[in-house]
Formats: sequence, structure tokens, C-alpha cells
Amino acid sequence: MNSYRPDISPRRKKFVDLVSKVHLEIDNAVRDWQDETGKPKAELARLLDVDKAVLSRRLNGTSNMTIKTIADLAWAIGREIEFSLRPHCRGRRKALSPVGSVLFLRKGK
Repeated sequence: MNSYRPDISPRRKKFVDLVSKVHLEIDNAVRDWQDETGKPKAELARLLDVDKAVLSRRLNGTSNMTIKTIADLAWAIGREIEFSLRPHCRGRRKALSPVGSVLFLRKGK
């Protein structure tokens, strides 16, 4: 029996990979913040001045996060944002990937 696998364009795959990386990084940073502070997500929602349900939708991926939302979240949990677009290799030639980006939230100083 053949399983159904939709064809995903390289452009769409780049987007999906980026969103996955961003959500994973945010999830890890929020968990670290909770471990460090002992505070629940309800306190994070209060710091951000949003309802707990709004924060929950943002963190579980059912609501799209803007760059502003990510910056606000980084501020609330005391993290710095690092972002870069790096060249990657395709075979022997280097090519710039328009969405070859990485986002990290690291603990602020």
C-alpha cells in the first residue's frame, strides 16, 4: 500500500523548517525561563499584557507570531534574539538562501 506524500516545493519546505525551528527555540526558551524563575505561563501572559489563552495559542502554534510578538516575548523572558541569514552549499557552489535563517533566544546579560 502506497502512502500519500504531497509534493512540497523547496520554497514551502524552507518556510516550514523555519517556523519549526522558531517554535522549538521559543518553547525551549520559555521552559528555561520557567525553570529559572519558577513562574507559570500565566505570569508570562501578565508580563506581556495578554490573556493566558492568547499566549497559549501563540506558543502552541495555532496563532501566527509576528516579529514584534517574538521581540516582546524575548523581552519578557530576559532573552536576546540572534538572527542570521547564512549562505549554504548546494553541491560545490555556494548559494544564498532567501529564507535560510536561524533564530536563537539566548539569556540576556
